[in-house]
Amino acid sequence: MLHVHRDIFILIIFLCIIDDTLGGSFNQPKFDDNATWNPNAITVANSSSVGTAPTNLFIDTNNARYIPAFGLYSIQIWLERDTIPTGTYSTLPDSPQSVFVSDDGAFYTSINSNPSYILKWASAANHSINILSTDVSCYSLFVDAVNNLYCSMNTLHLVTKTSFNNSVSLTKTVAGNGSNGSLSSTLNKPRGIFVDRYLTLYVADCGNNRIAVFQFGQLNASSILGNLTDPFKCPSGITMDADGNLFIVDCNNFRIVRSIPGGFSCVVGCTGAAGSSSDKLNQPAALSFDSYGNLYVVDTYNNRVQKFFLTENMPTTLSSNTAQADFTATTSDDSPTILINTQQISTVFRASPCANSSIIGSHCNITSAPCQILQPCKNSANCTNNITAYNYICSCLPGFNGTHCEFDRRPCKPNTCSNHGVHLTHFSITTTSISCVGTCNATSDTTFICRCLAGWQGVQCELPVDYCANATCENKAVCRSLANDYKCECISESYTGRHCEQTSSTQVVHQVVTKTIGYIGIVAIIICASFIVLMDILKFGFGMYPEEKKSTQKQKRKRQVRVRFIYVN
Repeated sequence: MLHVHRDIFILIIFLCIIDDTLGGSFNQPKFDDNATWNPNAITVANSSSVGTAPTNLFIDTNNARYIPAFGLYSIQIWLERDTIPTGTYSTLPDSPQSVFVSDDGAFYTSINSNPSYILKWASAANHSINILSTDVSCYSLFVDAVNNLYCSMNTLHLVTKTSFNNSVSLTKTVAGNGSNGSLSSTLNKPRGIFVDRYLTLYVADCGNNRIAVFQFGQLNASSILGNLTDPFKCPSGITMDADGNLFIVDCNNFRIVRSIPGGFSCVVGCTGAAGSSSDKLNQPAALSFDSYGNLYVVDTYNNRVQKFFLTENMPTTLSSNTAQADFTATTSDDSPTILINTQQISTVFRASPCANSSIIGSHCNITSAPCQILQPCKNSANCTNNITAYNYICSCLPGFNGTHCEFDRRPCKPNTCSNHGVHLTHFSITTTSISCVGTCNATSDTTFICRCLAGWQGVQCELPVDYCANATCENKAVCRSLANDYKCECISESYTGRHCEQTSSTQVVHQVVTKTIGYIGIVAIIICASFIVLMDILKFGFGMYPEEKKSTQKQKRKRQVRVRFIYVN
């Protein structure tokens, strides 16, 4: 018992230290018990921007939306009121799994690879750094009030906490033991996580159909199972409002529920069936609030993110910015646990009560109509609110299409004809086609003709004219195509002229001398050949062998016998 009291005392001292320093990077609006959301959502992101089977999102206090686009290898960011991503942070060559933004504006993302790792983008940075390697990717990330980084490892059945001190990281397990189980010390495929200002860890323990609650410094959890007659089925995401009430993604019940006095109530997706219509969800995975209290849900199997507008809210205003804590000693399934039930008043935005449910804002001066809130239609399209289905329709101008008229299909656009084309457009009174005066002429709703400026050619005037195509440079000269002409570059100074067709005087003399030497050589060769032929004719035709005659004469000289006569007197 003394040990329990000591832990509570340490926790109270810790809370007193950090209570005045907490800022919060995410929204925790204040809701009354009867707050309601429009059951029909609008789609704010689909597979074209978030990829297939998204599982996570984060909305900061500026209402910027961060969504990991699995399969698109990027984190997509929408600023408030944007209908298409305004920022894309690449995670190539691997896909992101989860994302979290800290108080200082930095954001973290877990990368699904082998091995897995966590990237961090500092505030306003255009590149990331690898801050931590993990055994598997983190299904969910969370950064607590003292900048500890939590990672929910779904396939390893545990949650880790990493503290960073002077670039040195220390990681330890704070929930689960690596084996799947249903005891207070084990988890079974944990998904979403949330850490409150008291450093209490809430884990969406999907495989055990519960929310596991780990008090600060404890490894044994208490369990929240939902209503007795309507229990959770694979809770996947969790967050908390300003009063400490839980909002839970009840994945296999295809709904979002919230805690109220006496139990839980359904918020959206309350039909109990999966579907793709605006009032249904299919395997939702995560949720988050904007500063107006509107609810965003990651609808995984529908490959989209849905926005449910807050329609009615009458929060009770308390007089002071204090936190109340009710400490109760209870016993979990196999070990003692300290449960802390908190009632706190946040300094974050509180949704104001408005008499008209179609008006929201702190001064009840903002319409909740989708066209005015989102301003979704692009390219001067007209936006019409559909009050019945709580969505909108964009009426596009001629030449534009798409859900938000974001695609420009006009045959003549400002950049249709390239390379300094002047694009002027007028509408003909006698025809419905567009006539573009200048470089582009629309011949129908889908075809056009570009009138290229001098020096350019191609369907869109994208190719420079090759003036060498019909030019002939002589004497092995090289043709160079210029802006509006061509030039023959002679291989030496021996040639001149536009096409290098003229020979210089030096070259003429050189050619004459070369030819003369050639002729002399040819004549010499002919004389030598003629002499050889003549000698052969004399030898074989007339029997004249000069060399043999000389040899015979020599032999005869050798055979001569000299006789000496001696006279004797």
